Amino acid sequence: MDGDSLEAALRDYGPAAIEDLLPRLRTIADTLDAAHATGQVHGGLHPQNIFVSAERTQVTGLGAGTEWPIRRPYSAPEVAAGSPADAASDQFALAAVTFEWLFGRRVSGPAVRPVEVRALPGVDRDALAKAFTRALAPEAAHRYPSCTDFSNALAAAVIPVLPLGNLDEDVVEAAVLPEPPVAVSEPAEVVIEPSYVTSEPRRSSPLEPVRSWRPSASYAPAKAAERFSGGMLIVSCLVGMVVGFAAGYMARPRALQSGPVHTMAVPSNGTDGAVVAVPPPIPGIRVAGTPPATPSTGLATATGTGPAARTAASRSEKPVATASGVLVVDSRPPGASVVINGTAKGRTPLTVEALAPGTYRVALALAGYQLFATTVRVVAGERTRAAASLSVQE
Repeated sequence: MDGDSLEAALRDYGPAAIEDLLPRLRTIADTLDAAHATGQVHGGLHPQNIFVSAERTQVTGLGAGTEWPIRRPYSAPEVAAGSPADAASDQFALAAVTFEWLFGRRVSGPAVRPVEVRALPGVDRDALAKAFTRALAPEAAHRYPSCTDFSNALAAAVIPVLPLGNLDEDVVEAAVLPEPPVAVSEPAEVVIEPSYVTSEPRRSSPLEPVRSWRPSASYAPAKAAERFSGGMLIVSCLVGMVVGFAAGYMARPRALQSGPVHTMAVPSNGTDGAVVAVPPPIPGIRVAGTPPATPSTGLATATGTGPAARTAASRSEKPVATASGVLVVDSRPPGASVVINGTAKGRTPLTVEALAPGTYRVALALAGYQLFATTVRVVAGERTRAAASLSVQE
C-alpha cells in the first residue's frame, strides 16, 4: 500500500483540515457503497485499514471474509451485541473514524444524545453536529441510507469562505517567487519656464489707534474686607494641602517611603492600627542596643497583615495576559512555501510565533503539487496546528 496508515498519520501530523478530509472521505464512502451494492461488507473499519498518501486514499480488508474483533468505539452497537455486520454498521465505523480524523480524539460511543463538536473555521457547527449524530445513532434504522449520504452531509456543513478556485494565484506566486529585476531608465529632462502674473498692488487700510483703558462709571474697587476674606480662603487651602500631604506621608508604610529607614514603635496591644514615629538618629551617633543603620535601597517589601501588605500581595499575584498565539504549519512532503494572508513566511515545517488572535488564510505551494489553501483560527496563549498532505499535480 502507498503511504502511511491513517493511524500513523494522525500520530505524526494530527487532525486534518476539513478541506483536505472531504475528498478523501468521499473516496472511502464510494468504495464502501460499491462493495455494499455487491453484497460485501467490511465489518471492521479502523484507522489501521485506511492508507493515505499525497495522491491516493485506499481501504484494505474488503472482501477478505475476515472475522474482525470488536473494536470500540468503531464497532456499531449491534455488532458489539453479536449481530452480523452490514452496510449500516460500516457507516457507523466510518463516522467514528471521520470524527477522530477531523478532531484528533476518539468519539465517546453511540450518539445517545447530540454529538458535541468544537467550532471549525468556515464550518456550520450545528450542521456538523447533526451529521455525526445521525451517522452514530444507536439504531441502524436512524442512520443515513448510505455512506455517500453521510459524506454529502458533512460537505454541506462547510461554508464557502474563499474557494480554492477563486484564490488569487498571482498573489501566491508574487509572495513565493522573487520579483524580476526592474529596468531603470534615465529620467527625461524637464524644462520649466517661469510664468509671471501681474496684479494691482493693494493698499492697506490705516490702523486705528488703540484707545487706553479707562474704568467706567459703574466700576468700583473691591472693599478691603472682601479682599481680606478672599486671601484668607487661599491661605486656608494652602495650609490644608500641606497638612494633608504631611499626614499622608507619615501614614505610608516604611516600604513605600524613600530616604533613610526610620524606626517605628508599635503599641503593646499587638494591633497594626496606630503607629508612632520615632525621630531619625543623628548622623554619627547610635543609640546603645540598636544595630547600625543601613541605607535604604527603596526596594523594601511590605510585610505583615496590614492593608498595605495585602494590597501589595494582591498586585504581585495578578497574572499577565497573553496577547498572542503560535501557528505551526506542516506538510507532506515538506519544503512547501507558506503564505499567510498573502505574505510569504517561509517553508514547511514552520512555526510562526507572536500572531495576533484571529482568522488567517494559509496557502501551501510546492512545485509539482496542487496549490492548497485553508483557514485557521489563532487563539491567544495556544498553539494552533495546520497540516496537509499535498496532491500531485496532474
